[in-house]
Amino acid sequence: MFRPVRENERRIVVRACIFMAGPLLAFSYLQLSSPSLLNLFAIGLSLAWAYLSVEDVLRLSVPTRALYLICALTCVYAVLQQKPLWDYFLLALCFSCVFLTIWLFEFFKAKKLMGFADFLAIISLGLSLKPHMLGPWLLIACSIPLLGVLSQRKNWSAKLPFIPYLTVGWMLASCLS
Repeated sequence: MFRPVRENERRIVVRACIFMAGPLLAFSYLQLSSPSLLNLFAIGLSLAWAYLSVEDVLRLSVPTRALYLICALTCVYAVLQQKPLWDYFLLALCFSCVFLTIWLFEFFKAKKLMGFADFLAIISLGLSLKPHMLGPWLLIACSIPLLGVLSQRKNWSAKLPFIPYLTVGWMLASCLS
């Protein structure tokens, strides 16, 4: 069923698109510098992640089917990159450390810090990166919202959409590698 877009939602979508535009253009430009089917697939994935990012910004949640489909396609992209098996082992080890840290924070704070969609996004986007780029990706993805919270003096307990920051960080980290 079609529902009209409110003015506030329109402003949020415009801000999200502006936020995503620079990294999306840089990522697309680098992918098109050596055109191949895999690089075109990566551009399509980045557009799909941009869609999920806008949904996350608008509703603080994402459509489940779209999330599963885009995560599955991103994992297919990671496999098509034909990295050595050792890289996947290192990525799994890094994910274990990251998730253990998050779960420990959640346990001691007695509060949910991340949603299930964020965990899926971290796994699928992280699998498509080289192991040495996982740290810079997470640093970029976590620094952007932290700077935003500090500069706007928002309440630390306010919910933040994390998928846009993961997506922008993924695009920038992919550009760096």
